[in-house]
Amino acid sequence: MIIRLRNLAVRAPVMADVAAVTHLMNICDEKDGGVAEETAQHLRDAWNSPDFQLAQDAWVVTTSTGDTVGYGVIRHDEEQQLTFNLYVRPDHRERGIGTLLLWLLEERARQLVNCDCYTQPDESIVLRTTIVHTCEVARHLFEREGYSETRTFWRLAVEMEPDSETMRDGKLMVELELDARNLTTTTRRRTGMYTARQYIVYEKVIWPGRILNATEHEELCLPASTH
Repeated sequence: MIIRLRNLAVRAPVMADVAAVTHLMNICDEKDGGVAEETAQHLRDAWNSPDFQLAQDAWVVTTSTGDTVGYGVIRHDEEQQLTFNLYVRPDHRERGIGTLLLWLLEERARQLVNCDCYTQPDESIVLRTTIVHTCEVARHLFEREGYSETRTFWRLAVEMEPDSETMRDGKLMVELELDARNLTTTTRRRTGMYTARQYIVYEKVIWPGRILNATEHEELCLPASTH
């Protein structure tokens, strides 16, 4: 399916889009104060994952000249909740691209909830994303569309002398995540030693769960061998 906007088109990505989408993700991360570390191989591996359907779980927005200016993707996380990422090139923001991608992501999330991926219909399902706190455009979009800020945390990238096998570009890099709700000390930034970035987790309930009748509740509680 292709959705037409003014001088723009929205469609499912194909493997030929890997380089353009990787470039877009890194442009957005740099603009928003994040870390531009996406690689084409990492993205290609993600798209080839057996539990990912490229034709249904992702979208790209392209211009009439073929430039990629938007990308949205949805996945299951480790907790079997749904997570998504959304990117809009800085010079194309506030034109409705982010809103359209978000609507498509939410519709796909509801389709996934209604399939056999979830076996506990009484449990609520949330759609979750994490953004750099300095990205005001994304924050306004999510809050306008009914998302709530549920957690903030800091990610520290520490540069030390190369005395370990964990190396990046000839330097040892260690990343730490600090939950903003549980900070007990303050940290001062020392230029050239580490970088610190604050992130926000936004969530929206897309399936509130339901009260099971007596028969359904009994079936869910039975051991698997008795089903």
